Amino acid sequence: SNGAGAVLFVDLDKFQQVNDTDGHSLGDQILIRTAERLQVCVTLEDTVARQGGDEFVIVLNNIDTPMRATRVADKIITMLGSPFSIDGKKFFLNSSIGIAVFPSDGLDVETLLRKADTAMHGAKAQGGGQYRYFEEEMNRASQRRVTAEHRIRSVLENKQVELRYQPQWFWQSAEFSVEALVRIRDAEAGLLVPAEFIDVAEDTGLILDVGEWVLREACRQMAVWRMEDVPVKRISVNVSGLQLERMDFVSVVQSAVDDARLDYTDLELEVTESILIMDSESAARKLGQLNALGVTIAIDDFGTGYSSLSYLHRLPFDLVKIDQQFVAGIGDNDASEAITRSVVDLAKSFDKKVIAEGVETKAQLTYLKSIGCDAMQGYLLSRPLTADKITAFFKQFRPEQELI
Repeated sequence: SNGAGAVLFVDLDKFQQVNDTDGHSLGDQILIRTAERLQVCVTLEDTVARQGGDEFVIVLNNIDTPMRATRVADKIITMLGSPFSIDGKKFFLNSSIGIAVFPSDGLDVETLLRKADTAMHGAKAQGGGQYRYFEEEMNRASQRRVTAEHRIRSVLENKQVELRYQPQWFWQSAEFSVEALVRIRDAEAGLLVPAEFIDVAEDTGLILDVGEWVLREACRQMAVWRMEDVPVKRISVNVSGLQLERMDFVSVVQSAVDDARLDYTDLELEVTESILIMDSESAARKLGQLNALGVTIAIDDFGTGYSSLSYLHRLPFDLVKIDQQFVAGIGDNDASEAITRSVVDLAKSFDKKVIAEGVETKAQLTYLKSIGCDAMQGYLLSRPLTADKITAFFKQFRPEQELI
């Protein structure tokens, strides 16, 4: 190009999930239609090429103003945000786009591609479905991210995964459950919590293997506690959207429970509200099958996303978890208290139980009891513990002495 130009690096958000759950043949059809839609967004002077996988590169030639790159990016996001109808099913995908401008961001193709790719990852890190122009700080952030991703991927592939267990207290029935919380062991950073590795696990598809390991290990540990007469009513396991989309999800859960020789009533599955809304029909069918067997279903992070009465009556669930961000505001924030009370009232109108996460003070506990909340989880009760310490916890803990 003799004038200004731009390179757009386009990535389909969560495309790996389509390949894993619906097969590569269908994924290939989506890629073909994606290329067709991208061609519509540019002129004959521009170039559209597949970079590999679900990534595409667009070269805009002789642009009169960088704003043209913005207009093209906006059009791409709109076009790729429309559902793909294939074999009678609709697939919803977003795209993340990084933009590098010639000559200000680089004078050669390799540099522009690298910087557009870096900007694309910046857009993806912000939640996807958007574009970002390259900024120099992105280079430094990209180097840190790539290093961390490689390290985390290696840890996940080698299954250096551990579980911690956090007690949940149902005060009216004087019963305890525990939530299984996954951690990974990194040689440099130590023990990492999900917020530090879950995006990498989902983007690489490793969440499926890790998720199944967590489910089976939690069931195995629950069986040990049953034999040792440790008073744990249920063990709760978090389920990701990618796991729930698996065609064999129900059979995977059944296998984990049966292999551990547990009752289905010993298991609880936690699914976030946003996952249920995105694919409520399929989720309801699979969770309904498990619920009918006796598995408890909990809606996690309730109230943080798209809370809607319209989906609650369609979904099988037994328990609602109030997110810790609302619990943290009790005593200091009228809005948090109002939301917490509303969640409890809503759950009770459906005749469901409510558990509050992140309870750290007796004042919070007192308020939660006063509005009809059924259970608590948080550091006031206990931090997440190893399996052997859970056993010691139940031998020593007396809630009527320590919390009341």
